[in-house]
Amino acid sequence: MVAMRLSEPLDDASLAAAWRAGDEGAAAEIVRRHAGAVARFLYSAGAGRSEVDDLVQEALFRGFRRMDSWRGEASLRTWLCCIAGNVLKDEHRRRKG
Repeated sequence: MVAMRLSEPLDDASLAAAWRAGDEGAAAEIVRRHAGAVARFLYSAGAGRSEVDDLVQEALFRGFRRMDSWRGEASLRTWLCCIAGNVLKDEHRRRKG
């Protein structure tokens, strides 16, 4: 009998590279891993409960659009939270304007 070895989960850099190569499953895994943390970050930064989901979606959208600029110096989660902070700032500016 041959024992099946489960493959190791991919790290974020490997997932990002897979997504850049067209693997939609990699994108789904990135969202699964990081959307909750991004939501918690936004809420703790002052986003209202009613707007968190939309802000997370926008932050992830921007992150995927700019994935080529992630150099891996910071973790992917930290990078996405930085983008989320900018999304929140943009939203506050939009409301004031």
